[in-house]
Amino acid sequence: MLVGGPSDTKTHQEFLSLSGLSSDTVSDLAGKLSLQQSGIALSKCAAVVTQDSGLMHLASCFPVPLVALFGPTLPLHLHPLSPLAHIIWKDADLAKSESRLYGFKATPEVASLPFFERIDPQEVESVLLAAIKSSSLKSV
Repeated sequence: MLVGGPSDTKTHQEFLSLSGLSSDTVSDLAGKLSLQQSGIALSKCAAVVTQDSGLMHLASCFPVPLVALFGPTLPLHLHPLSPLAHIIWKDADLAKSESRLYGFKATPEVASLPFFERIDPQEVESVLLAAIKSSSLKSV
């Protein structure tokens, strides 16, 4: 399931295309749910993978394993508060401290840096599977 605002539709289409997944197997709910409905949907997930966003913080309110991908923002200050959250952040050497973002739009210079391109999908999968396994062990 993919959730987000109307502006996420294009990114979701790119994700589906690059991942080899189709809309037959993945529901794209971008722009179709209210914030409350998105929260309900996230609370029902077996696990969540998200970039640093409001929906990341919303997902961290629920007892759901969470993998948070960070780009230009600092996870030190803006990390999800869930004990089930795992952070992947690869830009320590990319952005200068003055280019750090705290809830503001990135400048074109910062936005053009390859933050998320440095995150290996296999690492995300590995962290996600470990988070799910760890979560299921705690509930036994």
